[in-house]
Amino acid sequence: MSFVAFERVCKTYDGIANVVDALDLAIAEGEFLSLLGPSGSGKTTTLMMLAGFERPTAGHIRLRGKPIDALPPYKRNFGMVFQNYALFPHMTVGENLAFPLAVRKLPRAEIEARVKRALDMVQLPGFEARLPAQLSGGQQQRVAVARALVFEPQLILMDEPLGALDRQLREQMQLELRGLHQRHRITTVYVTHDQAEALTMSDRIAVFHQGRIQQIDDPQTIYERPANLFVASFIGESNRLAAQLVEAGADGQCVAEVTGGVRIRGRAAAACRAPAPATLSVRPERIAVAAPDDRADGDNALPGRVEETIFLGGHVRVRLRGAAGEVVANVPVQAAGAIPPVGAAAVARWPAASTVVFPG
Repeated sequence: MSFVAFERVCKTYDGIANVVDALDLAIAEGEFLSLLGPSGSGKTTTLMMLAGFERPTAGHIRLRGKPIDALPPYKRNFGMVFQNYALFPHMTVGENLAFPLAVRKLPRAEIEARVKRALDMVQLPGFEARLPAQLSGGQQQRVAVARALVFEPQLILMDEPLGALDRQLREQMQLELRGLHQRHRITTVYVTHDQAEALTMSDRIAVFHQGRIQQIDDPQTIYERPANLFVASFIGESNRLAAQLVEAGADGQCVAEVTGGVRIRGRAAAACRAPAPATLSVRPERIAVAAPDDRADGDNALPGRVEETIFLGGHVRVRLRGAAGEVVANVPVQAAGAIPPVGAAAVARWPAASTVVFPG
C-alpha cells in the first residue's frame, strides 16, 4: 500500500479544462518527491489538493489507504512551507514555533522541548528570542521549516520554498533540506519549477505538463533517459536534430540519418520501426569538439563550422553549425585546447549511448 495515493484525480475551475487531468500518483513513505514543471502545469494544484486547500473535482486521494478528500487541512497533520515564509512578524522565533503546538493544547514543558528540538534540527539553536526581522532570508526559511517540523507531522509539503533566496543561499539551503530529509526520513512533497533544484534534492521527480505527469523516476533516469521530447527539453539542456530512422533493432538500438547524410547511432526512447521520421536529443556536456581530422572510434561524428566560443569558467560553450543544423557543446576547460578557432571546420563527437532517439 502506498503512503499517499492519487487515484484518477481531476481538478477543474471552470468546468471545461482540467488543470489536473486523471492523475495517478503513488508516494512512498519516507521519500522526497519533487513535482516539477512549468507554470500552469498542475503541480501546485496537486499539492494544494493534497494539503486540503483544494478538493478534487473527480477521483480520490488516499492516505494509508483511507480517503482524505473531505478531511479539512487542520485534521491531516501535514506540515506546510511556503515561498514567503508566512512567519508572524510580531512573534519571536520561539513563539512562531510554539504557536501550532499551543493550538493543539500541548503542555508547556513539551512545547518548550519541541521548539528546542526543532531549532536544533535546522541548526538555529538559541534563536528563540529573536524576531523574524532580525534574521536573514536563509534563517527565516529555516524557521519556516522548523515550524513545519515542530508538531511532528506525518508529511511535509513545500511550495517553492527557496524561490525568494539568492542563488548561493538557495543552493546552500537545497543541501541542508536534503540532509535534513536524509537524517529524519519525513515524507516530503516539494513543488518547484527549478530543474537543478529537483535533481539535487529528490529521491524521485514527477515532471508535469498540461495537467499530466509526463515521467516519474529517479533524477538520473529522468536526465539520462527522458520519456519524451518535453522531458528532454525541460530537464537540463539538449540539442535536438531532425532525422530519419534507417535502422531499428529489437534491443532499442537504432540508426538515424540527419540532413547531409550523416548517420547517428543511439537508443530509442520508445518502440520504433524504420523508415520513419525521428528527433535526436543529445546533452551539450556529452559533446567533444575537435578538428575534422581527429579520430575517435565508436563515437558519433557530426561535421560543421565553429560559429562561437564562450568561456564560462568551468567549461567553454561552443556553437557549431552544419548541414544538420546548430549544435551546442559544453567542453571542459581542460579539453578546450582541441577546439578549432571560430570560423574553422570542426567535428562534434559524442558516444552513441548519449543519443536518445524519439520516434515521430
